[in-house]
Amino acid sequence: MQFTIALVTGLVLGGVALALIRRAEDAGWVSLVAGLAGVVALAITMTPLRSSMGWITRVSIGLPVAALVFSIGAVVRGGRRWTNWAGLALAAVPSLFWLLFVGAEFIWPH
Repeated sequence: MQFTIALVTGLVLGGVALALIRRAEDAGWVSLVAGLAGVVALAITMTPLRSSMGWITRVSIGLPVAALVFSIGAVVRGGRRWTNWAGLALAAVPSLFWLLFVGAEFIWPH
């Protein structure tokens, strides 16, 4: 349930940010920062500190999804700057991790 809420929040956040920011140059920096923050949140999630910070797991799911939506939308609009591509690549790492994690849970549940 928490995964679904974080995923939907990320999709909504990415869509709203994409609708608000019109310039492709600004979109690249936002996607780069959101993708980097998602990678850092995933790294923190993998440490023993996360037991006291349950919210960071949801951030590591929602923020990269928002960055993916945002950077893909910016690339489709014509923003083919390095910041868009870097944000897309950074956001893909935690997004693919969580996607594989959920897929494995469906195939081999505990």
